[in-house]
Amino acid sequence: MSNKIRSLVIGILLFNFFSSSAQNIHLKTQIYQIDSSVVTEIDKMIEPFNGKSNANISFAIYENEKEFIRKNNAPALSFTSFSNNIVAVDCLNGVNEGLGFFLMISKDTSFVNLKVLSKSDSILFRSAKTSTLQPELLVNCESRKVILAHDPAFAQGEVIQGIVELESEYFYELRNNNEKKIKFWIKAFFKSEPIPINRNHYKTLVNRFSLGAVEYFSHSAAMFDVYTP
Repeated sequence: MSNKIRSLVIGILLFNFFSSSAQNIHLKTQIYQIDSSVVTEIDKMIEPFNGKSNANISFAIYENEKEFIRKNNAPALSFTSFSNNIVAVDCLNGVNEGLGFFLMISKDTSFVNLKVLSKSDSILFRSAKTSTLQPELLVNCESRKVILAHDPAFAQGEVIQGIVELESEYFYELRNNNEKKIKFWIKAFFKSEPIPINRNHYKTLVNRFSLGAVEYFSHSAAMFDVYTP
């Protein structure tokens, strides 16, 4: 195992060990693709949000292999943090309740999971029937595809652009005392803003976000920074 992959694996293991959102996460790395032509498509998908969002997520929810919810072109926020030669992209379409992905990239591989979040006591998640219910969960993927617009320079302040498409494994959602076994398909176009966040200036956005949103993404970045060697 190369030093680059070893650093990524150690970082992921430590992040998952200390993060309450990780349950039974398996390391499934893959080589990401580089395709500069996706910049035009990313801009086209994000442009309708007029600088208020820097990601676009379409998703479908399945139960027993049957689709029962689909939504296209939902606005989302995407923020990036750096540690040594690893970059993490955290993307969600809501801070109080949302879905998206958590992506980690090194110079020669990547690792991505579906991410679901709720701040309501009536909506909780778990990866298996015997697992503990919790408000935030990283879910393994049955399939995944990562395309980046350019090779990351792993430099503080860098904007990371790309497309993530994934299909998650099944997991459990408890909503208003009704538990379902579900899975997600998502496709996200993102132009990820660097962290730390200066609330008065963004590279990709015009909004000043609520303190809760800033605190959430900053905390996520801090967890990544502390537990990545």
